[in-house]
Amino acid sequence: MNNFNINNNKKLYLILLFLAAIVTLNYVFFVYPLYKELIIEEYNSIINGTALSPTRHRLLFSYILDAVYSPLFSITKNQHSFALSFFFLSFCAYAFSFVCSYKLFQLFHSKTSSLMLSLLLALSFVVGHYYHYANAWSMLEGGIFSLGFVYAYQQKKLPFLLITIIAVLNRETGIFLAPAYLLANHSVKDIIKKPFAILKKPFEIAVPLIAILEYILLRKLTGETNHSITISETFALNSTPYNLVLTAIRYALYFHVYLLLFVKVSTIPQFLKNQLPIVMIVAVFISLFGIWMEVRMFNSVLPLLLCMGGAGLASVQEKSTPKP
Repeated sequence: MNNFNINNNKKLYLILLFLAAIVTLNYVFFVYPLYKELIIEEYNSIINGTALSPTRHRLLFSYILDAVYSPLFSITKNQHSFALSFFFLSFCAYAFSFVCSYKLFQLFHSKTSSLMLSLLLALSFVVGHYYHYANAWSMLEGGIFSLGFVYAYQQKKLPFLLITIIAVLNRETGIFLAPAYLLANHSVKDIIKKPFAILKKPFEIAVPLIAILEYILLRKLTGETNHSITISETFALNSTPYNLVLTAIRYALYFHVYLLLFVKVSTIPQFLKNQLPIVMIVAVFISLFGIWMEVRMFNSVLPLLLCMGGAGLASVQEKSTPKP
């Protein structure tokens, strides 16, 4: 029985690695050539501390890339060292995201349903490539948040704190993961009715405070700077008729909106329902500061949303399966 389980796990991880390879190859051949100079410029500006806000504070991927690329170039002097390093780490980032998202799916779904959701996640990532480009931090976000939700569900305090710290280093929206542990134990209604009840569990309050302090410290260390685009410029770009239509099409494809046909609130596990405020906060943040066509900005909470949609699909499958 143990050998059977081990072989099944190997096959599972091979499938997830295959999905990561397909998404990475799509990026390598169809996206990277269009934005090569911009990607290199972005990397150099973050490493040199000259990037504008908020890019300047998104250190995780660029510093990992620098740790791989710099010694490789020093040894080989190959002009393709940067591209090879970037492609390798992109594959690792996507593989990490697929594995961690699968762990989240598996908490609430069967193996088959979890694999189906992983396939939908891969298709969403591909859709997310095609505007501007998939920033490096977007490749990691889905995995980081998924692992955070898994640790919150399993009530693993130290791992959850560590993954939250990593999330903030990756992107400022990592702060929004911090309440997940609190929401794992209290719904919003519970918090409103008994706001002082959470004071009995200081860890749940401490994590959001640590995340905020980390980001403030990160801004102090990297230095304050101008924003790369103002809110008024962002709104002007978002509100053109062409961009609004294109945004609607991209979101429909990215979120697999047909899943809404199967969703019933009663089928969604309570833990997932409790995490909805995080999705709402991310949505508000993106609506105010983001370029809406860049659907990859939702990569952080996409696995959670697919997990909810999958609950509806699973209930349909159970009804359609004949009982023995």
